[in-house]
Amino acid sequence: MTMRRTIPFLGAILGLTFAVTGCAASPEQVGGVAAPVGATVPTAAATSASPTTAASPSASKSSAPAKAAALVLGPDGLGALELGMTRSEALATGEIVKQSATHVAKWQEINSGCTPEFRLRGSSGDSGWVWYQAAGVAVIPAPKGAVTPEGIKVGSTLDDVRRAYPKDVDEQFLADTGRLLVTAPGNSDATYRIGFDSDLRKVESLTLQLTAQECYE
Repeated sequence: MTMRRTIPFLGAILGLTFAVTGCAASPEQVGGVAAPVGATVPTAAATSASPTTAASPSASKSSAPAKAAALVLGPDGLGALELGMTRSEALATGEIVKQSATHVAKWQEINSGCTPEFRLRGSSGDSGWVWYQAAGVAVIPAPKGAVTPEGIKVGSTLDDVRRAYPKDVDEQFLADTGRLLVTAPGNSDATYRIGFDSDLRKVESLTLQLTAQECYE
């Protein structure tokens, strides 16, 4: 008689134990959202608000600023500024600013056919002068970091220039003047004027100019 009472009682205890264990192992659910045991259960107000999305590694990487591309000089110009542009067209690019009236007047006394009426925005000194003649913008200098499509820039070696423009290197002219005049590949009306240091080892100045320009020799 005792055995009959004990077995059902023991079964009831085991059933209760499994029930409690099962409840403890499964996540709680509030408003249909499962949450691990011990986690803070969001209130109705919190769950109704739009969740804040954390930036993923890929999103963070894509939002990083890209490395700025190098400025390219030629064969038609620098960025939006091109050889042959009128004054208004050139100023509209935002790449240049006007020189002072005194500066322009001084140069017009020397050469009325072509004067450095403008300079590259942000430049200082004559290395940033943009020359203008009746046919339009005639000379555009290379700002710091600018490079030709063939890879030549201020700081390039004479050997670099020889490799880039093998057919246009006049060795005698280079020895006499310290510079080279190279036809800009892709534009037969434009020339690169490449000046070298006193040892003729590295490029010291670089401009793109109309082949038929009246600004200087």
